Amino acid sequence: MALLPLGPGLLRPVRLTRLNQAYGPIVALCRTYLEARGVEADGSDLRARAVLFPMGKVFESAIANHLRLRMGSAVKVQEESRLPPSAGGPDHPLTYVPDLRIELKGQRLILDTKYKDPERATPYGTAAFRNEDLYQIAFYASAHGCSGYLVYPRVERDVAVTYQVGGVQFGILTVNLEAPGLGGLEDLHGALVRLLHEQRSGEPVNRGSPSPLPRGPVSASPSSAVESA
Repeated sequence: MALLPLGPGLLRPVRLTRLNQAYGPIVALCRTYLEARGVEADGSDLRARAVLFPMGKVFESAIANHLRLRMGSAVKVQEESRLPPSAGGPDHPLTYVPDLRIELKGQRLILDTKYKDPERATPYGTAAFRNEDLYQIAFYASAHGCSGYLVYPRVERDVAVTYQVGGVQFGILTVNLEAPGLGGLEDLHGALVRLLHEQRSGEPVNRGSPSPLPRGPVSASPSSAVESA
């Protein structure tokens, strides 16, 4: 496996036949991008179809693929868990699927990716995190007996925050997708390695920049608070 530089010649070896002609529109769209051309409403000889990319899945796959490249089999993708009811009926199990689970040297982390702004505007003109996402990762962390983190793309600013409730540690990390090369993904990998090391040693480590992760309970200020329930 190798990273190839983007350029007009990247798709030159591609040949469309009756067996793969269904991919023709996508190949044409990719050629348009690689050749730095555009689609005009009038006067253009270039035809293109509208294409919808599921960016949530693209983002999740980018995170998963890079972490697997750096951490190998320690990274587990999309493993479903089932929780049967402890009493009553009907006995339908609760199923849940965290995006990623990392197990390294006896330490575990649960990750769930979200392709959206980690913060939202409140009616009071302040910023807040998204309760529904934090509830979700808190449940995942509790169910798996380990720390859990939401991973968002960086939007307005870096976010690296940890909460702790009833012995369950969970939080938020952001990835800078505008960093040169794979810089943002490398920063995420480094932050996760530091978290795993901290869990193993039981002591905080020097995380440095750009991803400082507060340890223990976090006091939420109006500009970076969890939204009111």
